[in-house]
Amino acid sequence: KINRFQVEWHRKFTLSMACIIMLIIGAPIGAIIRKGGFGLPVIFSIILFLIYHVISITGEKMVKKDLIEPVLGMWASTYIMLIIGAVLIIMVNKSLLVKNK
Repeated sequence: KINRFQVEWHRKFTLSMACIIMLIIGAPIGAIIRKGGFGLPVIFSIILFLIYHVISITGEKMVKKDLIEPVLGMWASTYIMLIIGAVLIIMVNKSLLVKNK
């Protein structure tokens, strides 16, 4: 029963961080995909959101079944998406450096 309370406590913070993470991911996607118009970046954003959601729900279920700790289960999706966002930002910076030379 304690895990369920901890899941809800961590969810408040992970959902607010998800907004920031999606901003960190969305900006580089918009910079990388310029020719696709409006549709292609939206598709990539939806795919990344679905990946985030699936990882988040899976972690939550694993916590509720007492397989992993609440901190790891609830924050795993945030950490994974933060790494993806950092990689995208690095890719954009490298491509901008190559264009400016």
